[in-house]
Amino acid sequence: MAGSRGRHFDILIAVVLLFLSGLIDAIAFFVLKGSFVAFMSGNSTIIGASVASGRWETFGVVAGLVCAFFGGAVGGGAISRWGGRRAPVEVLVAVNATLAAGTVVALTASTTAGMIVVAAAAGAINSALSHTSTVPGGLTYVTGTLVKAAHQLVASLGTDRPWAWLAVFWMWPVFVLGAVCGGFAERHWGAAALWAGVVLAVFSLLLRLAETSSRSDSGPDSRLDGTDRAAG
Repeated sequence: MAGSRGRHFDILIAVVLLFLSGLIDAIAFFVLKGSFVAFMSGNSTIIGASVASGRWETFGVVAGLVCAFFGGAVGGGAISRWGGRRAPVEVLVAVNATLAAGTVVALTASTTAGMIVVAAAAGAINSALSHTSTVPGGLTYVTGTLVKAAHQLVASLGTDRPWAWLAVFWMWPVFVLGAVCGGFAERHWGAAALWAGVVLAVFSLLLRLAETSSRSDSGPDSRLDGTDRAAG
């Protein structure tokens, strides 16, 4: 029962974080005029095109976004690996702190610098559910989500589970819905729309704390983290 409750929390947190990722990516896309804080495939193409066309200012900004995203992913991965049972909470604390810091920087000092900090938060988001296999793959790269869903669709043909691919595909429309809302929010509030992302990040942390408290009440061994499962 406790394990099932934990999986439900994981899925709900994934929904919130996917929506959040789409939201901040769309806001960044408009604020930065075509660059991203979560979509590093797109940024990689922009880097290549910027070099070819000699647009060095754009190259510098997008390279900064990629480096920040990578750094955030490294930080999130390190917390997940060495944070122990508290790692899922600690990753979300890091996401919250980094996203809030990026929002403040964007609104008070430099919009571009703030978005680079937000990119670090986006990188860390991908480690928020690394302790569980309930939600497959990362949370900010929907290209991989679509490819995995397509492969599962092919694999499910002629089986008794023809809709199994939807267990992965659902992540894509959630991300897109977040991007739609992020686009509308940016049109009305500009970079200040990032505060909506901060609220969502706080909500995801509260959900994780509630899950952790519920698990503790059920007993210390009710649900093992990823490291313990691997050791077992």
